[in-house]
Amino acid sequence: MDGTQVDLAEGIKNWKYEKYDFNYPSVTVDSRLPIIDFEQLDFPGTSLLGQGGFGSVKKAFHRRWRQDVAVKSLTLEIYGTSEQELLYSEARKLNVGSRSDYVIRLLGICLQPQFAIVMPFMENGSLTELLLHIDVPWALRYRMARETAMGMTFLHSQDPQIIHCDLKAENVLLDRDFHVKISDFGLSKWKMQSRIVTETSPMGGTPTHVPPEFFDTDAGPTDKTDVYSFGVLLWEIVTRRRPYRDAQGRLNISTPLSCYVTGGGRPDMSLVPTDVPGVETVNQLMQACWSQSPDDRPSFQECVDKLRDVNDLSSDEDVLEAIISVRRAKKAARR
Repeated sequence: MDGTQVDLAEGIKNWKYEKYDFNYPSVTVDSRLPIIDFEQLDFPGTSLLGQGGFGSVKKAFHRRWRQDVAVKSLTLEIYGTSEQELLYSEARKLNVGSRSDYVIRLLGICLQPQFAIVMPFMENGSLTELLLHIDVPWALRYRMARETAMGMTFLHSQDPQIIHCDLKAENVLLDRDFHVKISDFGLSKWKMQSRIVTETSPMGGTPTHVPPEFFDTDAGPTDKTDVYSFGVLLWEIVTRRRPYRDAQGRLNISTPLSCYVTGGGRPDMSLVPTDVPGVETVNQLMQACWSQSPDDRPSFQECVDKLRDVNDLSSDEDVLEAIISVRRAKKAARR
């Protein structure tokens, strides 16, 4: 990796921090990041991996490293100060998260011709894509669920705490051995003691995965916001479906989602299987995570402990067989 370092504090002026009516001084966390020469990156013709509200992620080949990487940069048409600060913020959080085996690693940043974040390329894509096309064996599903909880435990244990704010299957990436890598920190926020500190981060989140207090109060996100989202993610893992949508992708509730969720509505539990060993424990944890009151939701460490019991139902050989099965299914699907 290129040895040049940059002090981001010198590269960003007029940071904006907010908790609604208050301003707080800058939070400095891992402000020195490796710089990568953009000229070392080759982008194939079909390089787009994903497109978001303010940026895109593309696959590239780093010539010196001789490996594929993922490059997240701003959409040129909307390039502006607040968006650039948002990417700086995401890079800093990734640099912290890189110390966890279950958070996507920051390889470095590009400064010219525009700011970009460089991460490892995850050849197995997102958990959403996998579940949509492959009937993943339960031993591997359970491992993915627990690894996600372990990654979130790490993020929530930081000081300042990192709140993801958009945890969902789409933002859980999978490496070549189908280990989890939590990604997309564009909406994430630092939490210091009792206040949220964020560098012009938008109040966001995916409507199907945000808790009821998001819709009916002015409260900012907390660690229990992520726990609620994890409950919905568990539902995605056990059902292989998109929440609140039918098999054709159409919304399958008769009231607005905000009203439905604040009224206690949740994803369809009739789709959760009941005849799979361990699924009842996951079912109970899922419902605890999406409790109406944040105080009733468990911590991620408690989620890890619950899911350990479920993972213990499968041997290492069971997981290996599951991985081989999924690889075969993916290969057959490409034919």
